[in-house]
Amino acid sequence: MLAGEELLDAIEDLYARHPGGDDAPSLSYVDGALAGLLLAPEPLPPEEWLFRLGAGPEIPFSDPADGDRLAGLLQARQAEMEAQLLEGEGDFAPVYQADEEGRTVWQLWLLGLGGALMLFPHHWAAMIGSDDEDVRDAAGGLVRLLGTLPGFRGALADLEVEQLDDIEEMAGHAEDLVPLFVEILYRRQRGLDLPFLSDPAPQVPVRSVKIGRNEPCPCGSGKKYKKCCGG
Repeated sequence: MLAGEELLDAIEDLYARHPGGDDAPSLSYVDGALAGLLLAPEPLPPEEWLFRLGAGPEIPFSDPADGDRLAGLLQARQAEMEAQLLEGEGDFAPVYQADEEGRTVWQLWLLGLGGALMLFPHHWAAMIGSDDEDVRDAAGGLVRLLGTLPGFRGALADLEVEQLDDIEEMAGHAEDLVPLFVEILYRRQRGLDLPFLSDPAPQVPVRSVKIGRNEPCPCGSGKKYKKCCGG
């Protein structure tokens, strides 16, 4: 069974041959969505979300078997992520992209997570209002960071999360904070402790895919990367 880099390579190869072409989701976006689905209040059956990520038998790949193969690989990647979260060592590692200058572009991964978030907004509202301070801070932190992305500013308005004056500082550390927030929420939902909070391990991207400065910004603003998040 494929795992680690080999698993990610196989997923990326299938998306490169995806019938959606340039409109097919990127590996980083899909990875974020898989993490977001792990935070659902109850497990969602794969048939309810695989098609949203361009996987499954109904996707018209040139090789009909590739839709099923991609579906299996995505579920394997999600199981791998869940194993990291259950370890509780603070080593949950997203698949981020990087621009031509080597800077991490966390926004695309967070967009994927946000897309999954919108499948159960009432659950997120409950976490933001939780009596558990760790849950409240982690959920609020993710929503605040999503609120910096053009595509989510209006969609998240109903969650009534107070914007922080230091949101730019938070965004500057987002590549480390985002996986930490996800790990907190996942473990707290299952009544597990948070041993990594006393000495959090540094978060390292497991994959860097270059983004050209003249390419569309992954945050969905419609601007070129150099004029938006890469500015």
